[in-house]
Amino acid sequence: MNEKNGEQRGTGEPDWNAKLLPLISALAGIVVLWATWFFYNNALDDPGFPWYRWIQPVLMVLGGVMCLIAAPLLLMRRDSGRDLLRMAVVIIPAILAIRLLIVGILFLVKLVSKLSDGTVNDWLSGISDLNPVKIGINIAVVAVVILFVLWGKAASKAKQTTKEK
Repeated sequence: MNEKNGEQRGTGEPDWNAKLLPLISALAGIVVLWATWFFYNNALDDPGFPWYRWIQPVLMVLGGVMCLIAAPLLLMRRDSGRDLLRMAVVIIPAILAIRLLIVGILFLVKLVSKLSDGTVNDWLSGISDLNPVKIGINIAVVAVVILFVLWGKAASKAKQTTKEK
């Protein structure tokens, strides 16, 4: 360890990061798996649970398991642990993108069916009854994801500039 700047030799990461990241990864895995069970435990009992609603819980379980697998790898200071943790974190925007795609497809299917029935005006008037709190929460989640993406790009640019020096 290089005492001068608090970094390990060869990795370029602070020592506290190497010690804390496995714990964060394990806790994130546990929390994600618990949240998946908490929100979707009654889904098995619901006969009207469509196929596209299984995508989010499956991806959440996959991300939680990946975080749990990454924790011991990070503890052993393997680069594969950091890569696995990054892949688990990437699942979050993937879930949002897939849900947005599904909503768009379902909207178009519903619109086409209402256009063929001739009841599109009744259906469009019901859209105005949407809950503004839920819309605000969705906008906040998308904003946080965008900030994380921008933060990651800025960090990678900073790493490139330090490597070039």
